[in-house]
Amino acid sequence: MYVQLIEKFTDRTPLGSIIIRNSQVLNPNAMVVMTQEDAEKKYKSLLTHLISLKYVSPIFSDKAINQFADFFRESRVYQDIFHEFNRERDSLDDFYFKKFNLNKYKEFALTVKILLTLSHGQASVERGFSINATVLEQNLNEKSITARRLVKDHMLSNNLQPHSIEITSKMIISVKSAHERYRSYLNSIADTNKKEASQLAKKVVSDEIKDVETRRDQLKKTSEMLQFDFVKFVEEAEEKQDLGLISKANAMKRKANEKNEEIKKLELALCILEQKRKMLKLCLGCHDKASSSNHPSCFHSKTLDSDFPSVEYLDEIVHLVHHSLHPDFQEKISDGNVKSATSKTCDIPFFDMNRAALECLLHIQGHMTWETTMPATLGYFAGMLWNQNNVDSTASPVTTQMEILVGKHLCDLIQFPKNDPAPWAHITSCGSVANIEALWSARNLKFHPLAIKACVMDVDADPKLQAGANMPIYLAELGKAIPLQECSQWQLLNLDVDTVCNLTSNLKKFCNLENTELIDSALKGLSFTIHADAAWGGYLLTMIRDASADRLMKLEYLGESFVPEIPLSEYATNQYQSVKSADTVTIDPHKSGFCQYPAGALAYRNGVMKGFITLQAPEVFHSEDDISVGVYGLEGSKPGAAAAGVLLAHRVLGLDKTGLGRILGQCQLGAKLFYCMWMTVARDYDDFICLNLIDLPEGCDTNKAIKLIKEKILGKDNKELVKDNDVMNFLAKVGPDALINTFTVNIKGNSKNVLCNQLQDIIFSELNGTVGKSSKRVPLFLTKSELEEEKYGEAFRQFKTRLGLSDPLKINFLRNTAMNPFQASEAYVTEISKLFRNCIMNSIGGLKSSYGDVPTHHRFIVSGKMIDDENKVFLDYIPTFANKSHQYNVVLTMKAVNETEKIKFIESCNTDSTYVCKTKYETTIMDFLRKTTENGISMELYKYGAEGTVLCTVNLTVDEVFRYEHLEDLKSANFIEYPTYQKYFLYGDKKRAFISHVITKCKDFHQVVELDQIPHSVPEVILDMGTIITIPDISGSPLYLGDKISDPLKLDGKEVVMPRLYAFETINVRRPASGLICDCIICQVGHLKLNESHPLEKMFQMPVLGKEISHVCTEAKFCENMRLLASNDSTIAQQIAASAIAGTDALPQGTIRLAQAKVDNLYLSPQVLQVHEDSFD
Repeated sequence: MYVQLIEKFTDRTPLGSIIIRNSQVLNPNAMVVMTQEDAEKKYKSLLTHLISLKYVSPIFSDKAINQFADFFRESRVYQDIFHEFNRERDSLDDFYFKKFNLNKYKEFALTVKILLTLSHGQASVERGFSINATVLEQNLNEKSITARRLVKDHMLSNNLQPHSIEITSKMIISVKSAHERYRSYLNSIADTNKKEASQLAKKVVSDEIKDVETRRDQLKKTSEMLQFDFVKFVEEAEEKQDLGLISKANAMKRKANEKNEEIKKLELALCILEQKRKMLKLCLGCHDKASSSNHPSCFHSKTLDSDFPSVEYLDEIVHLVHHSLHPDFQEKISDGNVKSATSKTCDIPFFDMNRAALECLLHIQGHMTWETTMPATLGYFAGMLWNQNNVDSTASPVTTQMEILVGKHLCDLIQFPKNDPAPWAHITSCGSVANIEALWSARNLKFHPLAIKACVMDVDADPKLQAGANMPIYLAELGKAIPLQECSQWQLLNLDVDTVCNLTSNLKKFCNLENTELIDSALKGLSFTIHADAAWGGYLLTMIRDASADRLMKLEYLGESFVPEIPLSEYATNQYQSVKSADTVTIDPHKSGFCQYPAGALAYRNGVMKGFITLQAPEVFHSEDDISVGVYGLEGSKPGAAAAGVLLAHRVLGLDKTGLGRILGQCQLGAKLFYCMWMTVARDYDDFICLNLIDLPEGCDTNKAIKLIKEKILGKDNKELVKDNDVMNFLAKVGPDALINTFTVNIKGNSKNVLCNQLQDIIFSELNGTVGKSSKRVPLFLTKSELEEEKYGEAFRQFKTRLGLSDPLKINFLRNTAMNPFQASEAYVTEISKLFRNCIMNSIGGLKSSYGDVPTHHRFIVSGKMIDDENKVFLDYIPTFANKSHQYNVVLTMKAVNETEKIKFIESCNTDSTYVCKTKYETTIMDFLRKTTENGISMELYKYGAEGTVLCTVNLTVDEVFRYEHLEDLKSANFIEYPTYQKYFLYGDKKRAFISHVITKCKDFHQVVELDQIPHSVPEVILDMGTIITIPDISGSPLYLGDKISDPLKLDGKEVVMPRLYAFETINVRRPASGLICDCIICQVGHLKLNESHPLEKMFQMPVLGKEISHVCTEAKFCENMRLLASNDSTIAQQIAASAIAGTDALPQGTIRLAQAKVDNLYLSPQVLQVHEDSFD
């Protein structure tokens, strides 16, 4: 019975169909998990059924089976695509015929078409008339039908006809108000529709999140499957010794990597969608609040009062800002490891300070500015859109309230006592304005007692006021109170701040002054206003303020993450604790608070003191709640957006050790590392010294400190530093306490202040931008100031002695400010040291003294000729160790001053010879590079080897300097070794690419090569900036053949050699139609033809970025990560580049590959030579 039931059920349902049962073989998801045997068995069953239906012939069936077997084997390579097929989203016919071009399997493709063909029949609907769907819907809705039914039932129950109904006055009144009721009804419907639209948008986002999660889960399964196949193929290859299986395994590995990259992108998309959903939820909540209070929503219109988002509204978005970072980024930032964070798909989610792909991250090192925090920017931007003016509360009903709250935060941070009257603070445009306001307030406060006495002693005054003459005034010098009329002018001028501030209120109340705790100066009978200028470092108070219990409960992650930081020293802590004793304090959120300009601030310990610089007396206001902050101070209009930004930053970050104090603690570590770097930037064999203004603590040996810095601090991982107690104790004791390093460079043996100051001026000019000039070639920004003996006394004299100076003149010094919490990385500071040392050596050469270079003629190889459509020529400097003035490695472009000079130059370079440009007049290399005259620089052009035959003299101007490196002199050769592999400097433009050999030390060679085409994988921006590449298959030491140096590139497969000299010899390259030709000094010629075996081609098989990279970076992904190269940290940038790697088996000719290459310096020109210590050969 059961058997018959099942047979009947099978026969009556689709399960009985042979086609339906076996069509599973065409399901991509099912095909992935099938064995080839099972798949062929099901497909044969389908063909057998089609033969029985006479759709196909037996001969056709045999061919189809063979083709299906081939297709199934091919599908194994694309398992990930089959696994990702989605029945609800994808179409089977598109999948087979568009993705896989199934038509190449003719018979198999035809069977697929037969099986996918379905009969739909006719389903058309005949309509005899048209109707308005909207009207029909409204007429048939529940409310319309109910109303009609009620009217009809009333008429039937009372036997009424339409013409017999009496029209009453009540009905007439109702009809008159019907229109208003209808409008109100429409408004309510509109609000409902808006809410439904928002809810629908939220649903759409939720659905989108679900789709992305589904896609992510599919990719994870696919990645796991590909990883499994990779392991399987590798094991099988080892067992069978089959190289073909290795190739398949590599293909699986690359696909798995691609899927992992897609998963990361989807994770980022999910993060964004989640924030979008939260914001929509918040919008709905605000809509509900606005509706319930009969106020328009803050998203509806822009007005000055109720429409502006309230302070409570800001509270609601704080939570969103706290969790707006991608989880990967949150985790890595909490570890203090920016390199790992930036290597994720989710880059740092905010701010690119360079605003350009390769603007140097070292910029803004000298200035008190850095990136602002995300909440500060969001708050400022939100407030800016409403353009509120805090000069008057009626023009800023919300941002005035925000500014008052910011003032309370600052007073709490300073820890002013909460007396009556309470402390008070407000925002100013800058710290300078706050300082001036504090001085004005102090001055006006001093004269207030004299004005009070004059009022009460006036014979024409009101008798009630004259009674104030007997008001007791407490005098510290007497230790008692005496009547006001008996106080002398000097006594009244020396009253303390609180006594003066309370004079007005005491006069009103006429009550005795209570005893107060007096400071030491008051006990001597003197009193003065104390002002603390904490504009720059005021927020460092957050480093010594403990978090509240409520905040600690919210910070669940606290203590679970690694954040390298240095606390304030005991001395600095004591000084900061004393700030609360000041009467007024300047503190700027737009400095160490990381907020937008303009946002200075001034805080009063006694809030009454603010009234001494108002244009109107404070008594005219009814209460403190409606006092406008704009009345107090020297300014008029000021942006309410500043208050919004500062308030949101305070609330999100927190003004304690766990919030902003943590960020500043990281900056403090960076400042300490910079201190160590400036202290050790000069090597033992250098001709200069670099000294910090702040000396080592007493009892600390300089040599031991330098040894500790070199061995245990610079170049070490942050976690390694923190674990070393000796290192952390040393860093806590040395260096600045307020993130600012000051230092001076002097030449060994120089005792003249003038020459020392000239050196600082040149260094500053090299490391400073100018208006109207691109700063992309400035490797590091510093600022400059000066010390004078009159102002700094003993500190000046001690510093002068340490520098070896003897003159009493002022001393210029340089300064850097460590406001980047991420710069405390192991490689970052070391790279800056190399940049700065090179700049010092260049600057010494620019001195107009015996220490500087002697003016001479300079020669340049024309590496890239000037072409018709571009007024630009590439020049590569010809150096020599024999002449101090020629010890440079320079790559630059120059332009003709006018069209005539351009044509003259082009016509003179009309052959395939190698050309040289030589300065007509003697000059130093620094003057040559920095000269900016309209007439340009006179350059003589001649063929290489024919210096006496000048082809023409042209006037050129310097366009861009790609590389400006000072070479190590002869005496330094003892301490430097050659790099492990040969290094070349890669540069060019969108049409041409060149490589120039990086010269290490004496006994090296100069080589310039023009590549036959632009490498495919190198974007134009890399060529435009220039970068150092390493060729791993070529030893870094020069190769000698007898007494000659072998050409490392072997430019036509032969040993192109040069004489072995102590100076350089030059390989000059030109580019004829037949290929690249190399003319060396002894006139040997070679062709540079790249092939797979040539070491340069091996180098050009991987991106110019990365550290020991073993895959290929696609150009799209490469460009996507370009802006991250601005880190100027080669280690960071290499890891960033490595994260962009995607595998491929074959690349077109000219693709840069760098098979196992690494880039030493990814930051801007001038690049730094890699130097090591070794003995002189």
